[in-house]
Amino acid sequence: MASRVSGIVGALIVIAVVVLSMASPTWAVTAGVDHDVLAGSSSSDGSGDADFGSGNHSGGIPGPYTVTWDYTPSNGVVLVTARVQGTLYLDRLFGGGCARLKINFQDIAFNNLFATQDIHFCGPGFDANNSANQKAVNVVSVADTRIRHVQLVIGSGNTTGSIIDDKATTETFPNVRTSDIINNGATDLGGPGPFPVHFNGSPVDPFSVKVELRDTNVIRGEVSGILFWDSTSAGSARAIIDFQNSNGANLATRTVNLTAPSGGNALASANQASFDQVFSSASLFKIRVRVGTVSGGSFVGVASRTYSLGPSVGEGLGVPFAVAAKVHDETVYGVQWTVPDPESWRSLATLDIRLVDEAGEILEVHWDQTANTFTAFDPHTGRTSPAVAPGSPVRFETPAVVLLLRDTAVVPSGPTEPTVLLNLALQFEPQAAGRTFNVEARALDDSGGVQGWDFVGSLTVLPQGNGHQH
Repeated sequence: MASRVSGIVGALIVIAVVVLSMASPTWAVTAGVDHDVLAGSSSSDGSGDADFGSGNHSGGIPGPYTVTWDYTPSNGVVLVTARVQGTLYLDRLFGGGCARLKINFQDIAFNNLFATQDIHFCGPGFDANNSANQKAVNVVSVADTRIRHVQLVIGSGNTTGSIIDDKATTETFPNVRTSDIINNGATDLGGPGPFPVHFNGSPVDPFSVKVELRDTNVIRGEVSGILFWDSTSAGSARAIIDFQNSNGANLATRTVNLTAPSGGNALASANQASFDQVFSSASLFKIRVRVGTVSGGSFVGVASRTYSLGPSVGEGLGVPFAVAAKVHDETVYGVQWTVPDPESWRSLATLDIRLVDEAGEILEVHWDQTANTFTAFDPHTGRTSPAVAPGSPVRFETPAVVLLLRDTAVVPSGPTEPTVLLNLALQFEPQAAGRTFNVEARALDDSGGVQGWDFVGSLTVLPQGNGHQH
């Protein structure tokens, strides 16, 4: 929405908490947290004068709301609970009006499961940061096996007229669909692809990990890829895949063994073992993948990764959440990552950030916490750039965007604090104009936990001379 003119209007504070049900089980596990902003459009009928988000309202946009997803295994199926939290704003330039938020909890086919939650109020207008133009929202669904989506609809209108719906968005129960490479000396884990599957001592293409809530109301986990023996001599490699519950207890274990008779070339079929391991359970929450060498009957030299539902490695957020950038202008976009208590931000091993839209990925960068360096990954070739420290004159360039390392900075909180901020200096090319990119982050911690890709914000690129930054 367009920026609003601040005014001083005396009014009573309007704060309300709306709850569909507080009966979600106390033992529920958080499976994911979504952040987004629902900002009204510029419309002549006044329907665009409502926003849903949180925090300070600046430049026509607030901070993000949250949708938190919990699940509880019960009688062999998953009970899903969704919580919507944020603030509904009346963002009206001239005089009073009314704002409304409608919330629908929906099944896999987007059918409404319960009565629509209708949250509305009227305020004096002029200044969305006036508490009289705000209403707090905290809505919790009942626990139900069928919940897969939360639909949010905002609208507004005059105090004497009807409220008109303006914009809608839908959040969906989180699933893990990610890929990774484990380069562990003589034992590597990767996957098939259009390029040589093993090059310069490492797999080129990643293996695949999925943790998904199925229509059958159980969680299905799947790991598929190629186990490589990467040594000049003979030996044995092993991959162990543990399907675990939220407490890390094993529900099932699958083992992939590879005995290489001679070694020498990881591209030789005798030095590879393809696999696809699947397990389903209402209690499934994590998948741990371990890769190592079998020596004298022992499993040694092990590298481990754990992929899970939920913010197990932490939580990312764009700072600010939504930004509009002009072609050729330098725009700084911050990605903040906060690790869970009691860890500090130094427990992060790496943080990957990418810009992606429906047409594909235009930038992917990798930050190494220990070395404090950035590398760029080219998804088209599978190659990475040399590692570069922030502040360097080096530029990571793609046809659509440039990352300027000279103005890119890592801003940590205190040494024992949980948060680190990566300020990325970006310069967009004309190819990116007119496109809105999701900013997504993936984190790896020192224990081998992997999280992401998580949606943390958005970047809209406008032609030169037409943009402004929120």
